[in-house]
Amino acid sequence: MEDRRAAERHVVTQSHIRHIMIQTNEVVTDSDARKRLQSLRQRIEGGASFEALARANSDDKATAADGGDMGWLGPQEMPPAVRRAVEGMQAGSVSRAFKSRNGWHLIQLVEQRRKDTTEAYRRNQAAEQLRQRKEDEELELWLRQLREEAYVDYRLDNPAGAANS
Repeated sequence: MEDRRAAERHVVTQSHIRHIMIQTNEVVTDSDARKRLQSLRQRIEGGASFEALARANSDDKATAADGGDMGWLGPQEMPPAVRRAVEGMQAGSVSRAFKSRNGWHLIQLVEQRRKDTTEAYRRNQAAEQLRQRKEDEELELWLRQLREEAYVDYRLDNPAGAANS
């Protein structure tokens, strides 16, 4: 049993990331946002603090005050554009400017770790199974009630009698 449990481990690579987001609008074009982020990236590569620049420049109000910190995220928790940007990055590096559906971004990969999420994964699987079972039971109960409340009026026309008239 122990070997089976070991084989069923659920380990994910989590990334601690920060970001700076510039939203486009009627005033800020895609080109403006990209150029602004390229300038910020050059400043970061020159030694400027990513966190300080995120606080001063990011349009993401949820993370700007924390220096753009998005915390530890697994691949499934990241928006697709962010996940693609993080792939292949080294800890401490900063991505090139890229566009997502929310705006233009710079990502800093602070560090990565492998985390065993087996227990959380099993809890989620169990909760999903319970939810599905409850949904199936509710559906069966609803169908049973519909059948009990349904009024069926069988009317058999006598086609043979109609021919005799």
